[in-house]
Amino acid sequence: VEISNGTTGQPFTPPVVTTHRKGFDLFEPWTHATPGIQGVAENGDVPGHIAELEAARGVDTVAAADGPVLTGESTTVRFYTRPGVRRFSFASMLICTNDGFVGVNRQLLPKYAGHSKTYGANSYDAGTEKNTEKFADLVPPCGPLTGVDSGGQGTGASNPALAENGVITSHPGIYGWGDLIPAIHDWDDPAATVTVTRLQ
Repeated sequence: VEISNGTTGQPFTPPVVTTHRKGFDLFEPWTHATPGIQGVAENGDVPGHIAELEAARGVDTVAAADGPVLTGESTTVRFYTRPGVRRFSFASMLICTNDGFVGVNRQLLPKYAGHSKTYGANSYDAGTEKNTEKFADLVPPCGPLTGVDSGGQGTGASNPALAENGVITSHPGIYGWGDLIPAIHDWDDPAATVTVTRLQ
């Protein structure tokens, strides 16, 4: 699976890809985010997300990229999956957001060796944290990775004072009411392009 970052100012945390049976949902708009999706969307908690997937019913394989995907760059995740497993999903934090993520859910794997499928991956708001757009409420890599001198300030922990009990929706983008700059940090969907190729 090749995941390409199509934004101009939103680096992604290492994408986590899972293959699974038809009945499994990684996320679903207008429903509450799972703890794993919340952890990724708010804090880039890749290990917690992986642990949730590995314990989930219907999941076959879980694989993560080696590092973040910067704007305009791509990463490739390779994995084996068992016969009869026909779908895949992935999620990754939009690093310069309070609780934004990019992903696809329940997409079909190619059926034959040598075949590829390409999907656009849209951005979502997990509905779990208010969008303050302030560096102090974002993860520390935001400023340095986007060339904005924030001194690496921020936090990798959720702030209960910002908690929301919302549902997953399309991400509204960056308005510029905090420290984020729309001309740098905003984006258009699809935020990523995903190409999955069956090798054998």
